Amino acid sequence: MVSYNYDQIASGAGRHFDVEGRLSDHSYYDGRYWDEYLLAIRRHHVGLPPVRHPA
Repeated sequence: MVSYNYDQIASGAGRHFDVEGRLSDHSYYDGRYWDEYLLAIRRHHVGLPPVRHPA
C-alpha cells in the first residue's frame, strides 16, 4: 500500500492487519517518490482459528 493512502487505515494496524515492512521511496507518483507498506491479513485478524496440521 502506498503511504499516501496508509493514513486512512493506519488505526487498524495490529488489529485488522500487520505491517510487515516498508519500502522507502519505492513508488513514483505525482512528481515524487512514496514509501510502500507491506501488509498482511492473517487468520486471527478475521476470526478464523489456527490451521491444524496432521501429526
